[in-house]
Amino acid sequence: MIEFDVGKQNALYREKRGNSKVLDIQVEQGRVSIITANGEWRSMSLDVYHCETRDASCGGRFVKQLLIGGKVNESFITPPEEGAIAPRASGLPAVELPSCSVLASDTWQCLANWLIGGATLAGRTTEDLAMIATIASPQFAIIIGEQVAMATLALAVDVCSPMRRSFQKQWGLSPLRQRAKKSERARDALLAALSIVQCD
Repeated sequence: MIEFDVGKQNALYREKRGNSKVLDIQVEQGRVSIITANGEWRSMSLDVYHCETRDASCGGRFVKQLLIGGKVNESFITPPEEGAIAPRASGLPAVELPSCSVLASDTWQCLANWLIGGATLAGRTTEDLAMIATIASPQFAIIIGEQVAMATLALAVDVCSPMRRSFQKQWGLSPLRQRAKKSERARDALLAALSIVQCD
């Protein structure tokens, strides 16, 4: 059973100020692995979980917070130094380090989308899959790439013109190509997809 709630996500953000300890994560089917700032790993099962996103304040700055509850409870926020100053009268819930973990903003967004979507690949667009690939484990990235390839081939199967078929294949892989420019894991997924899809 999966439950989730989507809170407000309308905080204002400005340029980076200073540095906070940013963690890394890897997702796969049914599990999130968390890499701490000192290089230690811990794993969280997603057999049964619920999640909520909300605006919060940390150190007087706006942040986005992701709360995950299940067998293990976790809290993730975006970097406080990226957030605009939060007035005391804003009424936002206050969070403090190290009671929550800091993720890079794009990683936070990918994780939130993955969990809110049920932590499953089913029903995802190729753009969704490309985004998830950026936070996937190496093995899961390959699975994602194969699924992108299958979705791309399904779009091209009824196209008669070879030129249009080639264009359809290129278009289907384009979200993954874009993500692969900045993400090693997305590159792994793209290589897996290209091993299946023959782009003329």
